[in-house]
Amino acid sequence: MKKHAILVLLTFFLLLTPAALAEDRTRREFPLNIGDSVYFENGYYKVTLVRTDDVMGFAWFNFSCENCFHEPKELKGYQDESQYYPSKDEQIISIREIRAVTANRAIVNLTFPSNWDWQIVTAEDAKVPKFVITKTVDKTRVKVDEIIQVKITIKNVGNGSASDIDIDEIPSTALIPMGEELEPKIKDPLPAGESDSDTYLVQAVKSGTFNIPKTTVKYESESGEKYTAESDTVSITVLAPEVKLSNLTTTIQFDKSNVLIDEEITATIIIKNVGDAPANDIDLINRLPAGLELVGGALEDKYHEIKPGDSRELNAVIRAAEVGNYTLTPRTVYSDGETSTTSPVISVTEEDVDYTKYMYLIPILLILIIILILVIKRHREYSF
Repeated sequence: MKKHAILVLLTFFLLLTPAALAEDRTRREFPLNIGDSVYFENGYYKVTLVRTDDVMGFAWFNFSCENCFHEPKELKGYQDESQYYPSKDEQIISIREIRAVTANRAIVNLTFPSNWDWQIVTAEDAKVPKFVITKTVDKTRVKVDEIIQVKITIKNVGNGSASDIDIDEIPSTALIPMGEELEPKIKDPLPAGESDSDTYLVQAVKSGTFNIPKTTVKYESESGEKYTAESDTVSITVLAPEVKLSNLTTTIQFDKSNVLIDEEITATIIIKNVGDAPANDIDLINRLPAGLELVGGALEDKYHEIKPGDSRELNAVIRAAEVGNYTLTPRTVYSDGETSTTSPVISVTEEDVDYTKYMYLIPILLILIIILILVIKRHREYSF
């Protein structure tokens, strides 16, 4: 009999718990600004609006109870989707509806036991901390392998002190943190109205435009409510590495271009590096056309290296062997490419005889012929 009495009493107490009294519950709307709380049973249970997304219509609430075995829990409310604290199976407080969400305000519809008292405690009254996080860099345009300093500044613009500050920093795959760990630290606790900052270094490892991800900071108020704040991302442009190449130019000139057969011509070939890197394994190829003969110097050569701004000069003496018009096309092959050029035209002709310069001899020849005729005539007369 005694045993049955104990079971009856246990059943009675279970039925009296708020979760079990589902038929004796109140549903009520609470307009809250960020940081405002609904205190149930003199603050034993607290529901605090911690942030909103007015674009999507979301509102996040922190649920907690003082000195109970339920862990604080953050729930996201959206329109008429129900959320439960501490769980669906044990519904002490429930979110039934969210509406009129703005950047810093929302109206939440809660259900809770009808015999509970409640009051709205504003952020000013509740001593709520509020973090504003700013992420900056010392430069936004860098080259590959250059170092960037990232600075995280956290300011507590609320009216309460914040503690248990946890900074979550996610690295970018293209901006690698310098050092083994990425764990920025600031003063903890951080009183209302104060700010603190920390810095770290990242190295750009590839070119492109990249974002340093948001910094997420979790913290608690003096009464144990948990909050989350985020920074903006920071865009970094990493310039592509400058490619340095050699660039050879080849020129060929003659001391004269109109010559007679057997006359000699001096050819000058100049190879110059106008690029910004050394040229290596240079091969000057230059074929002499038939009708011209090499009598001195050289028209082809090889060079190991020509530095930027330097040049090499090659000289040759060519004999004009046959009548005609000739050009040379030297080609330069090197480590970064090749180049060629065409020379001025060499015109080779035969020597012309100028007979006009002998015209003065004609009268003399005529006089000599006349004299010769008279001599022959006189000689004949004597012979008879």
